[in-house]
This record gives sequence, structure tokens and C-alpha cells, in this order.
Amino acid sequence: MVRLSYGRFYIMQGTGLAETSNPVGFAGLGYTWIDSNKDGIPQQSEWMVPSQQVFAFGGSSTHIDSNMSRPYSEQISAAYEKRLWRDLRVGVTYYYRTKKHLIGIENSAVSASDYTPITLLPTRTMSRNRSKNGLTGQPLTLYNLNPAKQTNFNFVVTNIPKLDDNAYHGVEFTAVKRLSNKWQLLAGFTVQRQKGVYGRGFSDQATSDNFTDPNNDINRNNNYLNSDATYIFKVDSSYEFPWKIGTSVNFQHYTGLPIQPVEIFGTNGGLTQGTETVILQPAGIQRLPSVNMLNFRISREFVLNDRWHVIPAVDFFNLTNAQTTVGENNFFDPTPANNTYLKLFSPSTRS
Repeated sequence: MVRLSYGRFYIMQGTGLAETSNPVGFAGLGYTWIDSNKDGIPQQSEWMVPSQQVFAFGGSSTHIDSNMSRPYSEQISAAYEKRLWRDLRVGVTYYYRTKKHLIGIENSAVSASDYTPITLLPTRTMSRNRSKNGLTGQPLTLYNLNPAKQTNFNFVVTNIPKLDDNAYHGVEFTAVKRLSNKWQLLAGFTVQRQKGVYGRGFSDQATSDNFTDPNNDINRNNNYLNSDATYIFKVDSSYEFPWKIGTSVNFQHYTGLPIQPVEIFGTNGGLTQGTETVILQPAGIQRLPSVNMLNFRISREFVLNDRWHVIPAVDFFNLTNAQTTVGENNFFDPTPANNTYLKLFSPSTRS
């Protein structure tokens, strides 16, 4: 049997898009405080000075492009399935998916020419290797915004053409054995890849992207996106032993999720526009460890009468007591004693 399909799905926007241009929504201004009288108390005259403003977000500084197109995704799939013999069916399916007209933020009050390349000192580094990427050891060029433009904000939510090349490719192999001779099997193996240009979103300038800022373009390309796991294998099988003792085994494996290491650079290192979060390495060059999870169940059915059946069951989750790390803090600490990531959590280790 052969199946072909094509679909286009328009992305439904919630309140996040409207909130970006809400003039009475969450907003803020950031100023440098100069304690001129040395009393340790921030007087309004010491910090609320236009020349000391370093950033702004939210409120009326953001608006939506009136010519913006609605984002959508397209998906194509092709499948072939064949019954090898009476109880076994195998199949293979190819998936392709892409998204178009994705949304991001640009600051129309400045341009790329307002940024100049600089040699930057990371805020927490005191080493001599000041112009290099602390993770890779390669030269790292950052960009300083023209001081005369640092209070110029006109954020526009609009379509970002460079995001249109992002694509997903996946091939899925499946095998299904129907229940016969007291056992059944369901197995699947997927090889997949989703790569492209990384985007941080658009909901809030404090946490989202700015495609006008060249610092955000550093290592933006050729990222593995959306927690891409390259290989996924799952198998679920059950078998009934004598005396109606039922057993089932579930095993799953997936490649460790991609890590995207970043570092925060700021005014102490030479950036006059404030802090910048810079991608040190595209996501996927480093990954978390692969995850292997084995679960087991044993049960017994007791028939009380035609209406009542009782099935006590005992489940063993994570039978091998795996303690694989599945999440880490991706902020890089450049100090020699701490130049690593912080592990956040692992799967349950109790059976």
C-alpha cells in the first residue's frame, strides 16, 4: 500500500502577538545610575537622565507590521506499507516539513551600519585570551552600537525571510506483529533532522530576538532546532505465559538533545549598549547523552464472573536505573574553574 499526503497548516496566534504592541502592557526602561552624592540611595535626578538610558522594552516601542503575512507550515509525507506474512506488517514513511512567513522582531530605528566590530572582554573573564570564544578558542568578533543610537527604539514585529529555509526531514521504519500465539510486537525506528536558522521568538524584547542586532546573528545559522533527536527507537511487546500471567516490555532510545551554549557579554567588557547574549556554538555540535529507558510490567487476570474481571499489575519503571542527564544550563561560565555547564535534572531513578 502506498500513501501520499500534502498539508498546509496556518499557525494560530494567541494573545502573545497582540501583547507585543499593547501600549499599556508590560514595559520598562533601563538607566545607568550614577551616585553623585555618594549616599547609596538612587535619587531620581541621578538615574532618570536621557543620556543614561541603556535599554527599553514593551509598551508603545513595539508595533506590528501592517503588511505582515500569516505564518504557516507545509508538510509532505510518502509512505509504503506491506504485509510480509499473516501477522507481520512493515512500513516506511518519509516526512518533510517547513515553515514560511515566520515572525521576528527588527529595530527599524537603527541599521546594521550603526554597529561596529570590537574586541570584547567577557564580563567575568580576567584571562589574557580576551578576543576569543571561551568555549572553542576561536576568535570572536562582537559589535558595538553607536552611542548616539542606543536610545533609538522602534521595534517592528514582521516576517523574517531568513527563517523560511528551516526544514525538517524524517524517515520512519515500523514493524507491527498482531496478537497471535499469545504475543504481539510494535517497533519503530526514526531518523530525523531539523536544521536551519535559529530564532528566539517575538513575545518580549527583553527575552526575544532582534534581527537588526548583528550580535544575535553570531552562530545563528546551521542550528539543530526544536530539541532535535537524530535517532529514535521504540519497541513495545507483550507475551502471555501459562496461567494467564501477562508480561510487557517497553524500551525507548533517543539521541541526546542538542546543546546551544551561550555567554552574556556586557558593559564591563566594552559593550556600551548593555548586555548581549551571544551564541558561542550552533546547537547540535554538542549534545546531551543519549537516553535509554526500559520499563517492564507483569499482570494476572482473575475472572470473577462474566461481568467482573480483576487484573492486578506490577510496573517497573526505568528498570536499569538509568540516570541520564536530560537538561543542562546552557550558559557558559568563562572563568577557568567553572568553564562548563550546570546539570539541571535527570529522569527518575527509582523502580
